Amino acid sequence: MLSLYGFAVFSLALFFLSTAGFFFSGNMLKKNIFAVLMFLSADMMLICLTPHEKPAFYNLMILFISLAETAASFFIMNAAVRELHTFDSGSVKEDE
Repeated sequence: MLSLYGFAVFSLALFFLSTAGFFFSGNMLKKNIFAVLMFLSADMMLICLTPHEKPAFYNLMILFISLAETAASFFIMNAAVRELHTFDSGSVKEDE
């Protein structure tokens, strides 16, 4: 069984790895996936750092926040791809 300390270390490592992936990836689809991983690992860390006595709706609230963050990042990516017509941010030329 994984303790809360181990779970917190795991979520922190996942957050830093997904942050590095977000900054060093040139593909917008990969950036979106790394952003979702950052949000979800931050939510996992929030769950680990809360007191043991939580209200009954707390886990449901965290789930809805995670789903809202995921949906928002997918809508942002969809708008960017619709505007730029590509997933590869390296092929986008700036207007001069």
